[in-house]
Amino acid sequence: MKLSTLIKTATLRQTLVTLLATGTNGVLAVFFYLGLARALGPAGYGVFTLVSTTIALLVTIFEFGADRGLVKFVSLHRDNLEAQRQVSKLIFIIKLISGTTVAVLSFLLAPQLAGWLFHRPELAGIIPIIGFGVFAQLLFFFSFYYMQAYEKFVWWGSLLVGSNFLRLVLAVVLIIGGGLTAVSASALYAFVPLFGFFLGLTAIDRRLFSVSGSLTQARELFGFNKWVTGFTTVSAVNSRLDTYLTARLVDLSAVGVYGLGTQAVNFLPQIIVALGAVTAPKFARFDSAVSNRTYIRKTTLLSLGIAFLVALVMIPGGWLLFAFSGRQYIAGFWPYLLLLCSQLLFLVSSPLRDSLLYYFNRPQFFFWAGLGHGLITAGAALALIPRLGLMGAALSNFSGQLFLSLASISLYLRLQTKD
Repeated sequence: MKLSTLIKTATLRQTLVTLLATGTNGVLAVFFYLGLARALGPAGYGVFTLVSTTIALLVTIFEFGADRGLVKFVSLHRDNLEAQRQVSKLIFIIKLISGTTVAVLSFLLAPQLAGWLFHRPELAGIIPIIGFGVFAQLLFFFSFYYMQAYEKFVWWGSLLVGSNFLRLVLAVVLIIGGGLTAVSASALYAFVPLFGFFLGLTAIDRRLFSVSGSLTQARELFGFNKWVTGFTTVSAVNSRLDTYLTARLVDLSAVGVYGLGTQAVNFLPQIIVALGAVTAPKFARFDSAVSNRTYIRKTTLLSLGIAFLVALVMIPGGWLLFAFSGRQYIAGFWPYLLLLCSQLLFLVSSPLRDSLLYYFNRPQFFFWAGLGHGLITAGAALALIPRLGLMGAALSNFSGQLFLSLASISLYLRLQTKD
């Protein structure tokens, strides 16, 4: 694939839109998390880290694979508007029911969940905030992935940037007014996604809410989603194992230091989402091995270039982030570099994973590979955190990611020879 040809493609133009939005959002996130880290201190930021990490984990579990299902089947039925509306409505109902269930249970079982999730009963007061945060983010991601499925990338970026800009403004107001605490910061993180959901409703085809259901679409969706649910749940747990095991093995201040590093590299998954927003619908539409291989070459070249540029920015940027957060955070810089390497590896291999999921239709692979990923991460964390502290946690994260990347490459090479 020649560079001149790549520049002229719709993929690059659409990717530039999503990357611009992601880059803007990344800048907003830096100021948001830096402000929280300085204002709350390591212990308070440790509580916030547990809240934000748990919300992200539960959202991934309780969306039941709906987001990827929305992208796949709206793209698959691109010539059938009725089928697209039926799939979209079904996914909205799934999210509404699961989000409401989590929110209600979080209010009713707060003391029990605090002990079970964190082994810290004193954190029972933040459990309802987590529950509402799950509800709000499930609805937000309906709007967000709807824009991806219909390839409305300007709206996709507007939801991302608009929500996080509002979050930053409200955080500044709380800091200036002296009202920022671990609880208020957590509530802010939980409530703001509702703004993005309602903003997205202005661009969604609202006739989907009145369309009649279809057993065909339901069977098709659930047949795909059963494996997606499995591997996204496993993946969500795996990606946060290092944080939870750090919370079990060290104090909340260390969790706060490590949490700043994990939040800093979370910019990378957002870039992966931005790239996947463009590539996933296209992989879902391909009907030939030649198209799939050509597109993988093109998108891998693009992701390698992005990874290189990101590394150039984020290595010095990470040092500045930790330096300005306060001396008590400096110990997190070296673990941050290893976490950055882990996420860059994940970024470069993202086109390969999209091909395996959307073209080869192998969601079950990610479930089984995810189990291996989790076992490696947990084993490394339990062995290394007591010896190496935060660096051990980062090493466990990297070892799991390396396994997943090598497994993905191995399966792709095997499938390519049969296709």
